[in-house]
Amino acid sequence: LNVSGSNLVLNCLGHRVSYGNASDTYGINVSVANTNVTVTNCTVIQTLPYATSHAIYQVGGNTNNFSRNNLTTIGTGAAGLYVTGSGDTFWFNNVSTNGSGGANPVALGSAGNNFTNNTFGSKASIGINIAGGATGNVFDFNFINASAEAVSDVSGSGGGNNYSRNDIYVSASAINALNFDTAPTLVLFLNAIRHAGGGGTDYAVAFADTDPTNVSSNNITSDNGKALSVTSTGFQSFNNSYSSASTGMSFWSGTTANSSNDTIYSLGNNVSLTGSLSNITFLNTTLNLSKINYGSGINSILFKWYVRLNV
Repeated sequence: LNVSGSNLVLNCLGHRVSYGNASDTYGINVSVANTNVTVTNCTVIQTLPYATSHAIYQVGGNTNNFSRNNLTTIGTGAAGLYVTGSGDTFWFNNVSTNGSGGANPVALGSAGNNFTNNTFGSKASIGINIAGGATGNVFDFNFINASAEAVSDVSGSGGGNNYSRNDIYVSASAINALNFDTAPTLVLFLNAIRHAGGGGTDYAVAFADTDPTNVSSNNITSDNGKALSVTSTGFQSFNNSYSSASTGMSFWSGTTANSSNDTIYSLGNNVSLTGSLSNITFLNTTLNLSKINYGSGINSILFKWYVRLNV
């Protein structure tokens, strides 16, 4: 189904759009440089498992609205929402993908989009896959259930993607649940993140070259692996809860970071410090000092606690 033109409304009224009789075909195609298009109340189902056949294909347009759609794909590389337009809004959509090899509920390659109150489910691919140049996007109040990484963000030098108030669950092993690489000025706020399937070398959240990053008021849990990995400068963690079966927070060589008012609980090390590190500060952080693993090359680690007295 092709939507060609601007200022149009496609309201399927719950009716079904079946597609997928060949590779590189799409359920709803908004691929021209359209603006102010609304697609709502559509049930879009891929019936045959052809590759790269996306449920909604939005390339080149901007300021469009996609709401209350139910999208299902089964092919390899068949995304639910394939988006390279900018300034679009996605809200109250239910997106489920069953294929591998890039069958992401959200495959995003553009800036300034808003995803709110959606449900994203993936059985074999990354949930939200953000490519280089996809900056200034907002993910708010979404539920993400993935059997691979829930989020892979390699947005690049512009950075600035915002993940707030999402409920994220990952059941797979041998992966990081949320993986942020070269995605600076990122915000991770008030999310519930659970990595249920991780192993000893897997992290619930991993940051690499994402400086600076603001991580605040999240509940981050790894049932079998580690909670947090940081290889960045200017990393800021405030009022988070880190819980894991292995290690709570891991800081790697070259990292500078500040942990304030965090709570760290782990059956293994509360904190692991590896390589050449300086300017790592813990301020009013709740942790067990006997469960800190100090590697070689540590230069400056500072712990501070303040006590408020009424006099």
